Amino acid sequence: MRDRSAVTFAQDKDSSVVHGMPGEAIKLDAARYVLAPDKIAAVLMSLTNNKNKKVIQ
Repeated sequence: MRDRSAVTFAQDKDSSVVHGMPGEAIKLDAARYVLAPDKIAAVLMSLTNNKNKKVIQ
């Protein structure tokens, strides 16, 4: 999906109870953003509000 310009997220290891699927996505470089769940909403809002601007993590 990422190779086709999809915006992809994976939960970071520090905030995960079980890091299986997010960990595999990170290993495969399939996640554009690796964040704690409480940070994901802010990035989504930023992406929506600034479609043509770079998002700062």
